Amino acid sequence: MTRKLQRDLEKDISRQAKSNPKQFWNYVKGKIKTRTGVSDLIIQSDGNEEMLTKTDQEKEQVLSNFNSSVFTKEPDTDISKLDNKVVDSKLEDINLF
Repeated sequence: MTRKLQRDLEKDISRQAKSNPKQFWNYVKGKIKTRTGVSDLIIQSDGNEEMLTKTDQEKEQVLSNFNSSVFTKEPDTDISKLDNKVVDSKLEDINLF
């Protein structure tokens, strides 16, 4: 039903394109508008003052700093191996219903 309503709206806009070009171009602009994926972020300045990030580079730096503080770096050493386990029986059939 939603798709049908959208299709009907688009048909109506296309029928009225010559008599109402403003409506047509507003619809087109709404479909092709580029939007940034990350909104402004709040950061603490050196003087403990809250500021908003203004550029994509500032946003990238804030997110990079946060991710670095949350995740840990695993050691580069080899992972210890587990001992081999002996299996005495096998699971043959599973009935779910």
